[in-house]
Amino acid sequence: MKFLYFTLVLAALFMLISQAEAGPCKATSCSCSGIPNGLFCGDGNLGCTKGHVYQCGSDGKNSCDFGIRNSCVKCNKLKCP
Repeated sequence: MKFLYFTLVLAALFMLISQAEAGPCKATSCSCSGIPNGLFCGDGNLGCTKGHVYQCGSDGKNSCDFGIRNSCVKCNKLKCP
């Protein structure tokens, strides 16, 4: 019984952590024309806020803002070397 309780608590903890990291995707005016579908750091151009991480939509034009990401602030990349 203790093992089941421990497993449920651990699963709930992982769910909370993953939700906190992802955050809601907010529609934005940031244009991602010419950027491949996926995540990218805003650089202050085309309506993209510097230091924020965006996801380019499948249409290649619209993006959503996940907010500030430390690596985008530090080195303007999804992962700093």
